[in-house]
Amino acid sequence: MIITAAQEVATTEVITSFLPLAAVVIPLLGSFVTYVVGLQSEKLRNFCAVFTSLITVIIVMSMFPLVQHGTVQLQIAKVLQLGIYFRVDMFGFVFAALISIIWFWATLHATAYMEQEHAQNR
Repeated sequence: MIITAAQEVATTEVITSFLPLAAVVIPLLGSFVTYVVGLQSEKLRNFCAVFTSLITVIIVMSMFPLVQHGTVQLQIAKVLQLGIYFRVDMFGFVFAALISIIWFWATLHATAYMEQEHAQNR
């Protein structure tokens, strides 16, 4: 019975999902949009920055049910029998969740903190 319990724990499921890729691409696109919008309007720039970080938190947190069942991954390209993998296990999820939440709170704080500074769009 002990051997079967160890075998059950050792097997993990690999789940294919676009969420790990979205957790990387959305902040990159959002930062570009935030910069471009910031050239026109300060309030809209701040909104875009906070919205991008909030969407990232939501995407990362939506991976939790999948990570509970196994490793979440997405393979993009297979070049020379190697590929570009986006893989999230429970440790990676905890790290991504903490960082995305901290980033969201830091972005909220920065919008108020930087009101009196010049060159805010940097």
